[in-house]
Amino acid sequence: MTTPSALRKSKMSKFEDIATGLDFMAQEAFDTSENHGFHDDLNDMRRVIEKYEPRLLKSFDIQIGLARLMLMVSELGEAAEGLRHGDEANYGEELADTMIRIGDEAMRRDVPLGTVTIEKMAKNIGRPRMHGKLA
Repeated sequence: MTTPSALRKSKMSKFEDIATGLDFMAQEAFDTSENHGFHDDLNDMRRVIEKYEPRLLKSFDIQIGLARLMLMVSELGEAAEGLRHGDEANYGEELADTMIRIGDEAMRRDVPLGTVTIEKMAKNIGRPRMHGKLA
């Protein structure tokens, strides 16, 4: 008979595997973007700002982060179009594009995506149904 403790350990092991997989995906997304030149302009601009106007670096990083978040939103908009037109293949591909952009941004900002995702999932598991809100 499986004990509750063994079940918890099994679930935690699966969560750790998920975290490792998410971290791997994020690193691959970042490396692919880097290797294909998608970071070049940002890196060049950052170096120029760092050299000539270092006080603007924080603002630059925030603005770039906001722009990259909107690119994620645009991928979700494309997924919505796929769903609306019944194009399941496109829908899935656009969701994947969103995940890739999320992973790339997470690595760019040193966010341990796997760890924070699992921590958030654990938090959600402990919440009441509908997070205590009425339907």
